[in-house]
Amino acid sequence: MSDASSTRRFGPCTRFIAGGLALLVAACGTTYAVPRVSSQSTEVANAIFAEEQRTGSTSSTSQQPDAADMARFTRVVARVEPVAESVCRRETAGSGRTCDIRVIIDQDMSQPNAYQTYDSSGRPIVAFSRPMLAEVRNDDELAFILGHEMGHHIGAHTDKLQSQAITGALVGGILVATLGGDANDAVLGAYAGTAVGSMAYSQTYELESDVVATYITEQAGYNPVTGARFFARPKPQQTSGGLSFWGSHPPDRKRLATVLETVDQLSANSGELILAR
Repeated sequence: MSDASSTRRFGPCTRFIAGGLALLVAACGTTYAVPRVSSQSTEVANAIFAEEQRTGSTSSTSQQPDAADMARFTRVVARVEPVAESVCRRETAGSGRTCDIRVIIDQDMSQPNAYQTYDSSGRPIVAFSRPMLAEVRNDDELAFILGHEMGHHIGAHTDKLQSQAITGALVGGILVATLGGDANDAVLGAYAGTAVGSMAYSQTYELESDVVATYITEQAGYNPVTGARFFARPKPQQTSGGLSFWGSHPPDRKRLATVLETVDQLSANSGELILAR
């Protein structure tokens, strides 16, 4: 069957398939409650965003960290890493997940970015590119970014995204076959399902990592709202994709507003994270 024929045949069912997949992969949702953004938080976030766009700037034109930037990295990691590992051990107890998080500098990446990954043994790694260290203006920003990346591991986002992609591929292929498609159509359905499964919660996971980052930043003695001002600054060249600081992220204003809401949420809940229902 030709691609054009497949498009005509299954085009009317596209929304049905996508909607069904989104519901079926929803089982791998967030661990922590992502607060609904109020109009007040949106207003404050917009004001901060406008201020930073008007007066903010990136911290370096050389794209390479200086001695002060490197000293900041050492200082902030020394405070945030043990806090994040303690949160990880408490929140993931009994899951078998390792909380021995290694924080490194990616010497090869040429663009400002931070990301979370794993080594060959499964140990979680948080990496910063050198240009990213040069872009950060203060300890609060670095602490928040570090907390955000650690939040991906605590929230098991890599495992969940992989599970959702597999589920989406299986369900997509089955749905297309059920609707009368042949083997080629089923393959196309599987590809579509993989995409839908991967994207179903990607932005929600980023917001969840911002929630965890707000908690970790506060616990480490830094200001998460000051740290989250990084979202509102004029943007450096970005690298997207994967569980990176820039990858598949919601709008910056929404992220900043979510941090503001989370600060209020933590205050109302004796400083503790709220589990998703």
